[in-house]
Amino acid sequence: MPRLVLGLCLGLPPALLFALTGWIAAGPVIGAIYGLSFAVAGCVTHTVGSRPGPLRVEARFRGTAGRFLRRFAVGVLIGVCLGLAWSLSAGVIALLAVVFGLAIGVHVWLDTPLEASRVSSPASVLRNDRAATLSFTLSFIVSLGLFYGMAFAFTKETRFLGVFHDHYDLALALAGGLASALLGRFLVRSPGSLAYGIAGVIIGGQVFSRASSTAQAVAAGVVFGLAVGLSVWIARAWGAYTFSRLWLASRKRIPLDLMGFLDDAHRRGVLRQVGEVYQFRHARLQERLAADPD
Repeated sequence: MPRLVLGLCLGLPPALLFALTGWIAAGPVIGAIYGLSFAVAGCVTHTVGSRPGPLRVEARFRGTAGRFLRRFAVGVLIGVCLGLAWSLSAGVIALLAVVFGLAIGVHVWLDTPLEASRVSSPASVLRNDRAATLSFTLSFIVSLGLFYGMAFAFTKETRFLGVFHDHYDLALALAGGLASALLGRFLVRSPGSLAYGIAGVIIGGQVFSRASSTAQAVAAGVVFGLAVGLSVWIARAWGAYTFSRLWLASRKRIPLDLMGFLDDAHRRGVLRQVGEVYQFRHARLQERLAADPD
């Protein structure tokens, strides 16, 4: 699949959820701004960047306290900055600080590269990365979804550096850009930080009235959290594999149960297992299949 097509396929689904968030919060215009900003960010990130390799969850507490505390402090700082930017109360800011601190701190045990010496089969690679991916995704859904819902519900609507007749606030844009750049860094490192940081600047500075009801705030927070979660999920190895498998299976290019198919080919001697990958036993068969995909 060409990288541009892959970038579009992986970047557009989260953008639709971001657009829905903006629509719920402030109507179709803000929804379009949200959607287009994150569509471009996602497409550029997945077209240019390279996602991290498979990870594993390693709950090893000895020797990780220092790294956890450093990441926890970074999360607290982010929560405080976002809370202050959206003029939230001290209690809400404290809650966000703890949530962000824990959400980023636990990455110490989730961001562990998979060692080839510990791999018993390709299926074990998927299981390990699936656990890490789901944990990553949940941490971002909870932290950023909670923030968006609370900011939308409880902001005092203080304007700091308003421009364009107070329809855009530069201070909010900076806070939104920093938070989005952090998200992008966890997705695809440098290109992700830049692309999502710019998107965060664009949407973060948008000024609109706070939620008119609790239901509206909850709905916006939930959808925003899901949009962020989908962005994280797609950017990880297991998420991209699952998305690509479903896409190719829907076009009848591969079996839906791809791992079962590969396991069967391995048992029949068509493939051989070398650590974490399957390989063709016969190079001529591989060349024949590659030359004639039909």
